[in-house]
Amino acid sequence: MKSRTEISGSSGSFLSIEACDLLDEVKTLKEDGWRFCQACADRLDDGIEIIYTFENTAKLLNLKMVVAEEQTVDSITFVFWTAFDAELDIARDCGVKFKHVAEEHLHEFYDVADISYSAERIHGDMEALTEQRDYRQMVYVAERMTGTSSFGHSLGFCMAVEKASKIEVPARAEYLRIILMELSRVQSHLYWLSSVAERIGFESLAMGFLSVREPVLTMFDRISGNRIMLSLCKVGGMKKDISTQQLEDIHNTIENLRERIQTLTLLVKEDASICRRLEGIGVLDEKTAETFCGGPAARGSAVMTDARMDESWKIYESLGFVPIIEEGCDGLARCKVAVEEIYHSFTLIENAINEMYAFDLKIFNDNRAIAKHEQPITPDMSGDNEDKSTLFEKFKDQLSYQDSYVFIPQRYAWLGQIGNNRLYELLSDLRPDDIELITLYVFERYTYEEIGKKFGISKQAVNQRVNRLKRQLRCA
Repeated sequence: MKSRTEISGSSGSFLSIEACDLLDEVKTLKEDGWRFCQACADRLDDGIEIIYTFENTAKLLNLKMVVAEEQTVDSITFVFWTAFDAELDIARDCGVKFKHVAEEHLHEFYDVADISYSAERIHGDMEALTEQRDYRQMVYVAERMTGTSSFGHSLGFCMAVEKASKIEVPARAEYLRIILMELSRVQSHLYWLSSVAERIGFESLAMGFLSVREPVLTMFDRISGNRIMLSLCKVGGMKKDISTQQLEDIHNTIENLRERIQTLTLLVKEDASICRRLEGIGVLDEKTAETFCGGPAARGSAVMTDARMDESWKIYESLGFVPIIEEGCDGLARCKVAVEEIYHSFTLIENAINEMYAFDLKIFNDNRAIAKHEQPITPDMSGDNEDKSTLFEKFKDQLSYQDSYVFIPQRYAWLGQIGNNRLYELLSDLRPDDIELITLYVFERYTYEEIGKKFGISKQAVNQRVNRLKRQLRCA
């Protein structure tokens, strides 16, 4: 006997069914034009909850069922072949037994027989390219080592060349590098968090992180003309400046992102489902992390390491930089490090912008020179008028003034409240009957028919005069 309970919400409709009805429901959905999106599962106190998600014309439908530990479930791969990978994940992670999915399939697709890693190949390739190209060309090569961290790679190469060549970078360029580096860190962490969310079956959270990342990429596009490969860093400084308006846009973007990301980061830290899927997974002890890892992976295992602590980045000290450390040594700890570093990057960017404003003002004041000179107004004894100098005669029009008052009737008092000088000039040049027409139509809410009676003209004529006045005043 079928049991169906349907609930609608922001994530689409949820239809609770029995496991024995799964295939019939899925076949009906396919006949109606629905397509398979994803499947996920989670362990509950009374069994395992499985959710299949389908989409049709931007609508989502979730088939939800709870099965016992040893219960066998029909596979929907024969209806939607794209569900095969998702059902393998559920079988491997939660132990669900699917019909027609052989036990060996779980190992054939996912077991790793052997793994080897070598950093020498990448290092050797980069060294070989460096020998063949000019150092200015290598900035672009280094930038393309990865996508999400492209600015960091180009910056690291430039800093190495500057250190070897003893090149001093201007202070403003240092601030600009930090702003762009931290923005790059934010978008990189957001992309990484979205990948983690997708792999644990939380696709809505993954899309949330990607949507928050989008304004950062848009800001990169406005500054450099590119969303990922900025190509702004060069040996000795930056290729272009960031305008004051762009700095204000960056500040406003950060304020907006700080509000939007709060709910997402709270889910990562406190959601029970996410914590169960990440806690104790990918454990990396402190000693191993210190030996082989860097960045958030090492800091998630309580290793006090961060490139920003290096003496090459002394400017970070003035910005209030503090490394983010977590002691969990697992996937959840690394996610917490990434989340906290996003917030810390926001603070560093804001501090860098404020310090840059103060630095620019100091440079302006240090380089400004002021000289005082007074021109005495001495009598010109050569003329008939001995009490006035020629200098006074030259500037007497600018030094004198005459008060003038214009009487405005009370009905036209609105003219004196016009703040737009150009609009006020245009209104002052209008005929009195035009001013009267504007007063009646705009401020006293007369209809075309009532205005026509006062002026002794038709409604059509009133309409024509109103349109003419609109055209005359529009240029203001």
